[in-house]
Parts: sequence; C-alpha cells; structure tokens
Amino acid sequence: MKKTSNAIRFETKVPLREVMIRNPASLALGASVAKAAKTMCGQGVGSVIILDHNKPIGIVTEEDINCKVVAKDLKPSTVRVNDIMSTPLITVSADETVGCAA
Repeated sequence: MKKTSNAIRFETKVPLREVMIRNPASLALGASVAKAAKTMCGQGVGSVIILDHNKPIGIVTEEDINCKVVAKDLKPSTVRVNDIMSTPLITVSADETVGCAA
C-alpha cells in the first residue's frame, strides 16, 4: 500500500500468494450459524469456508449472518450454514494478482 497525497493506493500487481491466508477458517456442512460466528470471532476473520467431505463448497460471511439470520430475528443455533452460505465458490489461482482477484 502506498500513500499518495491524501489517497491510499493499493498495489494490484502483487501475487495473491503473498497476501492470502494459507489456512482459512472452515466448518463442515451442517454446522450451526452460531458455530460459524464463534469460529470467525475466535480467528479474527469475517468469513468461513464451508466444507463437504473436506471439499470447499461455499462461504459464509458476516454479511450473510447479519442479513439472513439477525435481520430476520432467527436463532443462530438453529440455522445451518448450508441454509445461508454463498455457493458456488468463485476462485482464482494463487499465482494471479490482487488486481485480477478484485
């Protein structure tokens, strides 16, 4: 990140492998939204990858929890991550640049 005048400019030609998290937070399909929130808070992240037999199939974000559970006044311990996750995952290679991923 470079600061130019009052604006901050992000370097977009950096390979993703240099900025990515190698072991992202993950949970098994069927886990509760409460477990997802606890995992995110415990690891200090804003999303969790959902796995089905150790294969990534979806993602749950803080926004998913806020909009699909909290805003609807649902109980997080009774809602399953597979009911609110975004799927299919859109992925890019670690060799791609930050600009490409954006």
